[in-house]
Amino acid sequence: MSLDADGELSPFEHALLSNHVRRCGECAAFRLDVDGMTSQLRAAPLERLTKPIELPARRHVSFRGLQLAASAAAVLAIAFGSTMGAIGVDTSIKVAHIRSAYLESPNYELRLMRPVAANLLPNSSGRAI
Repeated sequence: MSLDADGELSPFEHALLSNHVRRCGECAAFRLDVDGMTSQLRAAPLERLTKPIELPARRHVSFRGLQLAASAAAVLAIAFGSTMGAIGVDTSIKVAHIRSAYLESPNYELRLMRPVAANLLPNSSGRAI
């Protein structure tokens, strides 16, 4: 809900959230609280810091430590991969259809919303289909 207050949700996410909030009284009350807090924070005057913010010094990571971590990750990946093969997982499954929405066309989420929206829109009796 805070992402929605900041305009950070996609149209699809916004539609899902709005539909849920219409049906859930607890979430509707929470949304009012979030909207109220957001309005108060945005209306509050900015305050100057009394002293500058100091970030902690970056810790030095040794190259040897990175080598050990990479080696351990490789061993785990090999062990996990051989275990998955042993239990008969079909590794020929194509995963090209599992891509982030931002990699798709601008209408990708709209295409996803159509079947969902059809089930969320009320029918002539006023109840969701």
